[in-house]
Amino acid sequence: MNKIRVLIVEDSKVIREFLEHIIGRDPRLQIVGSVESAEEALQILPRISPDVISMDIRLPGMNGFEATQRIMRERPTPVVVVSASVEQAELHITMNALRAGALTVLEKPVGTTSAEYEALAQRLCTQLAIMSQVKVVRRHRDSGPAQRPPRSAVSRSGDYRILGIVSSTGGPNAVVQLLNGLGADFPLPIFMVQHITSSFLEGFAAWLDSACPFSVEIATDRQIPTCGNVYLRRATGICGLKEAI
Repeated sequence: MNKIRVLIVEDSKVIREFLEHIIGRDPRLQIVGSVESAEEALQILPRISPDVISMDIRLPGMNGFEATQRIMRERPTPVVVVSASVEQAELHITMNALRAGALTVLEKPVGTTSAEYEALAQRLCTQLAIMSQVKVVRRHRDSGPAQRPPRSAVSRSGDYRILGIVSSTGGPNAVVQLLNGLGADFPLPIFMVQHITSSFLEGFAAWLDSACPFSVEIATDRQIPTCGNVYLRRATGICGLKEAI
């Protein structure tokens, strides 16, 4: 059985070697490149042909968002964003990388306990293995909001109480297109479940709020939904709309 070819893009030498250790010990994976900048990654990408890329987001020169855009335009390859920070500036870059075509975002495995570290390390390797199988397609430059559906498709709001959206890996870009396509006057509250790491949920909500015509907030228990709002929950297991309600 052929091993999954992994390219690591990480500017910190310590963390890069740490990721090399974690990924290198997994029998499913093979490291075919480990570089400190997006420019280096783009240069060697045609030669090493990785199956999946572990992408840091804050890099010298070109950041992870710009790198993901270039990769998806020039040589589409599954990208997994691996980030340690939940600071607002980095979260914005991270979420835009998802919109550009990155498949998911994970925490760097730097847990404070041995059990936490092992869980994060195993999750990283498993997600790299899974995402390597995703068939990504070439992305062109953003051509603007998606076309709105015919008004007749949403006008009979009396027949429905809510709109439910369930989104898994690779879903944020499609969700943004869908919400923009509905338009600001969509007559129902929207409940949404997204598969994403818990530490990135608030940042995802803030980014989605800025990228669509609706007000986006994290759902709370016994909340009364109103039109014009998106209520967001994180998928904790097998994704289902009941997790949002």
